[in-house]
Amino acid sequence: MANAAVYTCGIVEDEELAYELLSKFIRRADTLKVLWRETSSKNLSAKSHCKVDIVFLDLLDSPLSNVAEIDQCISQYGNIIITTAHTEVYIKSLGIKYVAVLNKPFSYQIFENVVHEALSKISY
Repeated sequence: MANAAVYTCGIVEDEELAYELLSKFIRRADTLKVLWRETSSKNLSAKSHCKVDIVFLDLLDSPLSNVAEIDQCISQYGNIIITTAHTEVYIKSLGIKYVAVLNKPFSYQIFENVVHEALSKISY
């Protein structure tokens, strides 16, 4: 795809297999490139990372105790696509600002549709 914009990504994912699948899908999409990865939002807040267009955020266990910290920490890096097995009703109840939800498990087609939806909401 000539002259297509390339969007940068960060990944917050603690499970190696889930990370590998997400990375594979990102590589398959010509318009995405991973710049960094962390295994938790706590690790992300402890380090400095470059701003990216999209952060794929896995909701690790129950984030209720630190929702404000997660939202403040993660949203400064880019638009959030939440990757989770939790329902969207639960996700909305957390109050985290996000552009899309990628429910686990997901196929490449679902990944592609969610990323397309998220990118259509991003304005620069």
